[in-house]
Amino acid sequence: FGRPTGRFCNGRLIVDFLAEGLGLPFLTPFLRGKTAENFRQGANFAVGGATALSQEFFKEMGLDLTNIPPFSLDVQLEWFKGVFHSLACTDEERKKIMSKSLFLMGEIGGNDYNQPFFQNRSFATEIKPLVPKVIAKIENAIKVLIDLGAKTIVVPGNFPIGCVPGYLGMFRSKSGPEDYDAFGCIKWLNHFSEYHNHALKRMLYRIKHDHTVTIFYYDYYNTTLEITRHPAIHGFKKETVLVACYEGGSLCPDPSTHISWDGLHLTEAA
Repeated sequence: FGRPTGRFCNGRLIVDFLAEGLGLPFLTPFLRGKTAENFRQGANFAVGGATALSQEFFKEMGLDLTNIPPFSLDVQLEWFKGVFHSLACTDEERKKIMSKSLFLMGEIGGNDYNQPFFQNRSFATEIKPLVPKVIAKIENAIKVLIDLGAKTIVVPGNFPIGCVPGYLGMFRSKSGPEDYDAFGCIKWLNHFSEYHNHALKRMLYRIKHDHTVTIFYYDYYNTTLEITRHPAIHGFKKETVLVACYEGGSLCPDPSTHISWDGLHLTEAA
């Protein structure tokens, strides 16, 4: 874009590429839109750092809320309902809009785990037990969309956080050679991402819907592993695969050779 746009990236996001591929303009962020017309061709309810679970939940956990916005998935769902009702006058018209729309649900859950990880909480007793709670929130959101008439829903899984530079840096001093796989990723962190994704897929398999509804699981996990393990094929450099472009206040000369933009989020190239 040549200027800051509020994205956690040096350029376009996955949702931007989807919009371009469908011949749509970039989605209007909900908090920037003024009228229903702003959302006629799509809306983006995502907020940087937002969680599936509520801010109140994390407050009860005793977490520092500085980087946890009060815009959880339930809040975003209420925003969506407001836009949904503003787009048409009748239920029939709204159902028609819903049936022709593509819903991209996430990736959701990453921030729910990031916050306790970054605040040195116990993995076994505090972080891993969050998974079923996060999955339940995603399930509820999908059910709400289906009840409102959604027909095509895409639900991405989590990324392999064991290959994410921010996590690699955090656990470097606590990890031995046996903790890493052949590609330099931390195995047990990737196993945790797989644990979340398996739970998500099980939920998507059992969720009740009729034959007119299609729910896709998007495999961000294995796609990211593919470009991490075979970087040259995809235009990346082996030596920068696990290194963030923006790190410690300095910027790399060429973000397109990096997978990670800032240690947690993807570059436009990735």
